[in-house]
Amino acid sequence: MFINDDMEIVSHRIDGYDVMYNGVYYYYPRPLSLLYASSALRDNLDLPLPKGYRFIKHLLSRSYIYWS
Repeated sequence: MFINDDMEIVSHRIDGYDVMYNGVYYYYPRPLSLLYASSALRDNLDLPLPKGYRFIKHLLSRSYIYWS
């Protein structure tokens, strides 16, 4: 891939919380933050955007949920 002068680089921070348990670092991202990052990436790749409820349901089924 070649970078052009007109290329815009977009950054995003994935919000969540971290835990150190038995010397192992874990990071638990917030589902809405993952949905935003996924949507931005898919939009840049010209892929269909994820449906919010399906994405959250998938996260719940994988136990990647942050309870606030």
